[in-house]
Amino acid sequence: MKNSFEIKDICNQLGKACEQIISLSTGIEQFDSAKQVELIGTYEELMLVELEIVQRLTLSLTELITEETSVSALEKNDEGVGSVFAENELRYVKDGSEAEYTTKQ
Repeated sequence: MKNSFEIKDICNQLGKACEQIISLSTGIEQFDSAKQVELIGTYEELMLVELEIVQRLTLSLTELITEETSVSALEKNDEGVGSVFAENELRYVKDGSEAEYTTKQ
């Protein structure tokens, strides 16, 4: 896989961002909500920032993986791998009221 290092780095960053979200949510639980409203608000804002980071990293990871798998699929198709039928071997023929699949003869 040509993007394996990038995929690994993104996954590591996702883990760190998720750990930060967990840490912030644990911190919010420890505050007395009546006395520390401003601090709780700050932590909640930080959690939203971390959530945005997770979303962006997830999109980047999705792009890398789908790019890699689509390239693999194209390479397999170039080699003629991926189907038990040869090109144009299976055709859709519709005559009358019934549709039939017939093989090329």
